[in-house]
Amino acid sequence: MFVVYISYEMLHITNTEDIDSSFNTGYPWWIDSYARYEAFQVTMFLIQEVILGALYLYYVKGAFPKDKALVFHTVYIQIVVIILDMIMVGTEYAGFYDYQITTKTLLYCLKVKLEFAVLNMLQETVKTNKAAACVTNLKTNMEPKKPEANTNQQPEISNRATNS
Repeated sequence: MFVVYISYEMLHITNTEDIDSSFNTGYPWWIDSYARYEAFQVTMFLIQEVILGALYLYYVKGAFPKDKALVFHTVYIQIVVIILDMIMVGTEYAGFYDYQITTKTLLYCLKVKLEFAVLNMLQETVKTNKAAACVTNLKTNMEPKKPEANTNQQPEISNRATNS
């Protein structure tokens, strides 16, 4: 959550000011500032994606060590997402502004769809594991309990027998 907050403060607020000033005033200084900051912003998003992706993979691998298909699928999706980010950074630094603005929506749409695919897969895995744990717990609780033999118990002596 901290990374997302810092990203918001560093990358969105300043860029919003640059966008507003460059399009409303038309001064060359604002236009250059916007172009430089846009490149910085896209690069920082790539770095953020790599860091969060690595943390995500670390925790998925730790949480589901036996589910190799899930871990492989998560790694595969994260690699594709990083490649999509690299394409966006490449178009930004190559100076293809119109191409970059046009494809940004497509690339972000693909990234969101891929990330939701992984999240849905994780959700199904967790539901399946919870259901399996509930069935195992139910079977354990429904088995008849065997009486425990306690050999240390001595017969009680009634108070009436000793008082008479």
